[in-house]
Amino acid sequence: MSQANEDKNSNVYDTQRIADIFYTLNYDKNDPKGKVNHAVGFCGNGFFILAKDITSKLDIPFLNQKNIDAQVRYSLGGALKTDKSKPRGLAIKLNGENEAWTMVMLNTEINFAKNPQEFGQFFEMNIPVNGKVDKENIAKLMKEVDSYRNFVEYNSKRGITPSVSNIEFYSIHTFMFKDKKSGDMIPAR
Repeated sequence: MSQANEDKNSNVYDTQRIADIFYTLNYDKNDPKGKVNHAVGFCGNGFFILAKDITSKLDIPFLNQKNIDAQVRYSLGGALKTDKSKPRGLAIKLNGENEAWTMVMLNTEINFAKNPQEFGQFFEMNIPVNGKVDKENIAKLMKEVDSYRNFVEYNSKRGITPSVSNIEFYSIHTFMFKDKKSGDMIPAR
């Protein structure tokens, strides 16, 4: 077996392999500079204005500023410009006086994958082989992998709003904040 085939069949999904999967699924030779994910969206600049009591309970020095420069990108998931079934994304970069925060969020409370292996496999199972997607394998994995099954069930009940107004966004990552009173670290998304 060649190294390329061995790598493709392994369960290791590193950043390069995941990027390769995205390009295989979404690359458009007619638009070589196009985005391969979250292709449709818009950007904005402004200020993140903090609530007056934001640091009353949590020790977050970054949030002691009056307001923070913000760059925002709102987008639809996926590469297809007409696919409105995908989750909405929101990326925010907050540029403070001494540091910057970047937050990547989706309008879904749960994720479809709990680790890089599930993440890579979720997209890789949709790559056509000899022009056809292996629907039996997809159905099998959807039954076997709790994360996939839970996400599909969640999305079937969630609905997709046609407007960006009043969409709740949830961080992809969990951040730790220090409680001012107890000193305990509190996880938050």
